[in-house]
Amino acid sequence: MDRAHAHLSTWAKAPLAAGAALLLTLAVPTSAWAANGTVSLTVVAANGATEQLNVTNPTDGHCYTVQEVAPHLAGATFQAVTNNTDKVIDAYANLTCSSFTHAAIRPGGSISGIGLSSFRPS
Repeated sequence: MDRAHAHLSTWAKAPLAAGAALLLTLAVPTSAWAANGTVSLTVVAANGATEQLNVTNPTDGHCYTVQEVAPHLAGATFQAVTNNTDKVIDAYANLTCSSFTHAAIRPGGSISGIGLSSFRPS
């Protein structure tokens, strides 16, 4: 076999590379995409300790709980949630992002003064 047949030409490799890139792009699941920006949280523990925390580029569909975000604050709740992302954030009173009582916080919006336990970008 001569050298011309042993290796693909530069022109033959370009479509293969483009096809591979397209397949990789299409193979990324939508649930792994992130909201762009930051969710700012005021977390208050049962003993009154308060912390300001941020979750940057939160993953769509993931349920972020106060226990996950602030495991060092026993009995904590989110007392304020500010949505500085490009997606709606749903905030919930329970730890499973499934309670009927929740607030939909639009990009640029915030909610405060109630104890929330979880949130999820939608």
